[in-house]
Amino acid sequence: MVQLTSAEQDVVDELLTCIAEAMAQLDDVDPTYANKTKLQKLLYLAIDEFDLPVTYSWYLAGAVLPGDSGTPTGLKSAFDKLPETETPTIKESSDGSPLCDNVEAEAATNVESSGTIDDVSASDDEFFASDIETRFTDLSTQVNEDTTSADIDPILFTDTETDDTKSSPNRNNDIDDKHGDIVDFYISVIPEVWHQHTMRFLQNFYLDHAPPKYRDLYVQSTHLRTHLRDIETTVADQIEGNAPDQPIGELVKTAELEISDLHCTIRSLETLSATFDGVVHGTDLIEDGLMMLAQHSPDEFEQEHVAAVRSMQDFFYYYVWRYPCLIISQETATGPAKDDLRSNRQQRLTEFESELKQNIERFEQELENAGLKPDYTDYPASDDEIEERITALADHYISSDHGQ
Repeated sequence: MVQLTSAEQDVVDELLTCIAEAMAQLDDVDPTYANKTKLQKLLYLAIDEFDLPVTYSWYLAGAVLPGDSGTPTGLKSAFDKLPETETPTIKESSDGSPLCDNVEAEAATNVESSGTIDDVSASDDEFFASDIETRFTDLSTQVNEDTTSADIDPILFTDTETDDTKSSPNRNNDIDDKHGDIVDFYISVIPEVWHQHTMRFLQNFYLDHAPPKYRDLYVQSTHLRTHLRDIETTVADQIEGNAPDQPIGELVKTAELEISDLHCTIRSLETLSATFDGVVHGTDLIEDGLMMLAQHSPDEFEQEHVAAVRSMQDFFYYYVWRYPCLIISQETATGPAKDDLRSNRQQRLTEFESELKQNIERFEQELENAGLKPDYTDYPASDDEIEERITALADHYISSDHGQ
């Protein structure tokens, strides 16, 4: 795995200090809304704005630093219950077969919504607030006592200072000269993003900052993850006897439309053409599972179905979505270690097809264990008349000016 150099880490440490100082000067910044995703993106925004010498690329969750180095392990939140971006949660038994139980199904850039994209549960808020409120108060006190110190420990983001995270005595003079400007930049930026819930924040971030070529793709992947989480929540609600906001069938249709959009976008991008078949194969399995789920009546849902939908999210993010992202990361690698990062991604890509195949087999087994793997009798009968109309429309489109 590519890691930041000591010089790059010094820049990141200084940016963390700038974030800490900016937050201490913002009265309406509530630590409840802090999480790893926003921290990574705040680092990226300054690196991009001030052209700082730190390596990054666009990958699974957008612009990230290699090795997730910009996200200190001491940052705690309700979302630490979710897996890191390099660690899938498909469980295995002692014989190597996958298990459906206790599957947590999101990455650090989590879907924290339930019901709608702007919802967040009170339990998550309480978990997070109780964990970092004291540290945020300590940070504010420390920064207010000495806002000119170049060695302010960003208490919000780190529990302790280790040899790896201590600031080097040989500071980067270039970023030192920009320190005040960066703090001012964060003071202006943080209020715009801080109170957005994570998936809304990510969508807006992608719309504003993603490479134009891949903007739609990142937004579509976020939409799909959100809809899958909505389906998980609805199944869980129905098991508990709560009335859902939308029927499962409607939610499944929405997810299927997002998958179709994702297919169209990847197919339109020549750079990602090699990943198209793998993405389609993976998402076809997800659609199969959703189709079977929609055929269940609410009183038939069980916890294994909740676990299966969580596994769909996991499978999509770590395997289906990672496939094109490995190419995107190579193409967008920027900074001093960009060549090393590209080499790392290329090596992973050469091995990924077999990795994807293996995990497709595991995912199929999970669907079968949950009773969500269809056979040929489960698919709806084809409508010859509709197929003929679609064929006629396609022929007309190709022969018209649109097809030129």
